[in-house]
Amino acid sequence: MGDSEFWLLLLVYIQHILTKQKTVNPNFNAVEQQILPLLERFNFLSECKDLRALSGIIDSLKADGFVLPFDTRKQLCRRLLRHATNANTVKEAQGLVDYAKQIVDCNFHALCEANQGLGFQKGCNENMIYVVEERICSAIFEEDILLQYMTEKIEEEGGDEGEGGLVNSRLAFYLQNGMQSQNTETRLLAIKLACACGFNSRIIFSKLLPIFEVTLYYEDFLTREYVLASLMDLIFLHHSSISLQTVFHFIFPFLYAPTPALQLVSVIGCGRLLLYNCFSEETECLLSKMIERHLYRFPVYCSLKGKLQKVDQALYIFFSEYSGEKKLHQDEICNTLVYMCLQKIEEGVVCVDTVKKQIEDNPLKAREASELHLALNFGLSLCSDALDAVVDSLILNVNDDLGISLLDKAKCVQWFLSK
Repeated sequence: MGDSEFWLLLLVYIQHILTKQKTVNPNFNAVEQQILPLLERFNFLSECKDLRALSGIIDSLKADGFVLPFDTRKQLCRRLLRHATNANTVKEAQGLVDYAKQIVDCNFHALCEANQGLGFQKGCNENMIYVVEERICSAIFEEDILLQYMTEKIEEEGGDEGEGGLVNSRLAFYLQNGMQSQNTETRLLAIKLACACGFNSRIIFSKLLPIFEVTLYYEDFLTREYVLASLMDLIFLHHSSISLQTVFHFIFPFLYAPTPALQLVSVIGCGRLLLYNCFSEETECLLSKMIERHLYRFPVYCSLKGKLQKVDQALYIFFSEYSGEKKLHQDEICNTLVYMCLQKIEEGVVCVDTVKKQIEDNPLKAREASELHLALNFGLSLCSDALDAVVDSLILNVNDDLGISLLDKAKCVQWFLSK
């Protein structure tokens, strides 16, 4: 009989005793008189390595009113974390860490104490170290405590961290080892550790942006998809403390990424920022990019053709929601159309004829002008009777630039309605 089978049978036996006690002799303390001596004889807490049996026995005792002393639970937590670093699979390691957290009631100080000195020990599974750290960090929701834990120096002596730096810190130590690994799984686990820290600390997230950027361009596509999805969540979570240029840098290029999965993530990320009005001062820029992507069609010969149905569906759902029955975003859509026109005037795609007092397409940039008209027609289809307001706003903006009346409204309307 293997060790696991023995402990699982012992679990069944213990549950049988507890059940029998309640029906035959309720006054008999089976835990104190039978079960604890039995467990002590088998060195239960140090010898039982089967998580199902371990958790089952402890939970059975707890249900009967017996709870292990906290110091004992801290020792057990440390052993569970040690077992996790030697686990054979990520799922097994995650289960051990999660139970270790549960056994000490997610007490941060107990977890830190239990985790001290684990590190990259001889004979441990390197990948599982990242699983242990990621699982612990994801459970620390107070930013100051997480910063204290992850910026703790690995060595007693080291270089100056600098203000808000991560040099010689626990996080830097693990990321440096993980990101330099030749093993793809190890690098991904290191990235997951970085993401776990970033979700619970905007400061750590801002410090790790260069690492996320590198992975987006140098890792395989599956890893890039995970990183981009995490970045979209992180940007949404921390948008109040992130520069808009950072958002543009990580979203706009991936609207046209090499894989449909990356495009889908970018579309959903950008759409969520718009629906929740995260960057109200730059709504027009974000929305114009979504309109342009919605109208863009990849060349027939492109290998992505036929794989973009989910991206198109996501765009359709976004615009249906954004311009829905409540018409909450009519002004934003109108302002975006004006913004797009002004951009094209600045780029020379559309010209202002001061003699005829009209705007007209530049024949030398016919393709760009045609794309603009498609965007305008699509934008107007999302609004109710918005043409008049859009034309008035465009004329006002153009006239304000030079301080004189340059455009005739009727001619502007005619240009807007042209194909």
